[in-house]
Amino acid sequence: MIKKLKNYLSSEFVKNAGKIMTGTVLSQAIPIFAAPVLARLYAPADYGLLGLYMSVTSLISIFSTLQYTNAIIVATNDDEARSIMNLCMRLTTLFSALTLLLSFALHNIIAVLFKSDMLKYWLLAAPFSIFMGGLTGIFSNYALRTKQFGLVSRNRVYSTIGSTAVSLTVGFLTHHVVGLFAGLWVNQFINGLLLCTQSLKSTGDSWKTILSSGYAEVKNKYINFPKYSLPSDFLNNFINQIPVFMLNSFGSLGAIGSFNMSNRILGLPITFISSAFSEVFRQKAAEDYNAKGSCREIFMKTFKTLGITSILPFVILAIFGPQLFSFVLGAKWVEAGRFAQIMSLMYFFKFTISPLTYVYFVANKLKEDMILHIVFLLVSFLSFYLGYKLTNSIYYTLLFYAIGYSFIYVIYFVRSYKYCKNPDHVV
Repeated sequence: MIKKLKNYLSSEFVKNAGKIMTGTVLSQAIPIFAAPVLARLYAPADYGLLGLYMSVTSLISIFSTLQYTNAIIVATNDDEARSIMNLCMRLTTLFSALTLLLSFALHNIIAVLFKSDMLKYWLLAAPFSIFMGGLTGIFSNYALRTKQFGLVSRNRVYSTIGSTAVSLTVGFLTHHVVGLFAGLWVNQFINGLLLCTQSLKSTGDSWKTILSSGYAEVKNKYINFPKYSLPSDFLNNFINQIPVFMLNSFGSLGAIGSFNMSNRILGLPITFISSAFSEVFRQKAAEDYNAKGSCREIFMKTFKTLGITSILPFVILAIFGPQLFSFVLGAKWVEAGRFAQIMSLMYFFKFTISPLTYVYFVANKLKEDMILHIVFLLVSFLSFYLGYKLTNSIYYTLLFYAIGYSFIYVIYFVRSYKYCKNPDHVV
């Protein structure tokens, strides 16, 4: 037993996950320690406005590369990967420019749609967020492909330090929501800039090499990514934003801010551990699937590790959510604690299962993934909407939403495990 554990801890998978997790822990430790101060500098409504901005830009940014970025890791060789990167760079530049034009043309419609005059002005910065997000997606996938796990880890630390420092400084000086937005933009800028410069330096590539790579062939070869992965990822993102948009319709910016704060706290284990194992799992699963014909071993190893790790934090939040939030963040955040209490089970499933759904990409089951995301969207929307209409209580509404969300993740787990085996593999 001890020997097994020792071998597991010394495996390449755990070591690579550890590299990313180290950076993730350090990058998140900073905002965790800063959270009690930030929560007192900014009101729930400020976080609500930021949440609306992030929800809108994240939905739009899905289209910036048509999700060709997901093909960078699974490309058959490095030359092909560079061609995909070139295609993605051209797409994200074009889409960012288009977004700039639309943000000026439609800002009044945006104000009416989201019931916020302030949001329309902040969304003028959306092209910047979209471009830097596209850049980050391109080079983070390239870094994972080339096993530059340390680079990904360091980048998270630097961007978080910059973001937190700006939000704290501006918050102390102004107590204005501009501090939260400035922190977000600094994070996005550092993320994109460092990833692309350091990744190119580490691999010996150059902008000239990437931008001169032909992309016509890979555009057609990996057409399933925009065809199926794009709508799937959009639906997945939209599913995550449903509560924000619904709360904006039914409630207030304060409710959105409380919900986003609870999401942030509940998401900490995901950020700390799950995302680290996810990124390594993506690379290892693709490797085993192609070489061995099955990635079930790494699939179950990842699931067991995440399951054991996550039980205690989520149980504590399920029991003591309101008390913990009130104590750490201040009395005005007790509502966020109630939300966290209700959604703790949902986040347990998200934590343990979400990374494993990458099997759909590995097995090229993108069409089914898209269909499942449509079902996911319908279940999430209906559970949230019906919960509110039947109970007229935001707490029961979130409970309905959490149950529906958890049910879909269980289905994802069963189907992902099935597709871990490559039927076309020849021994």
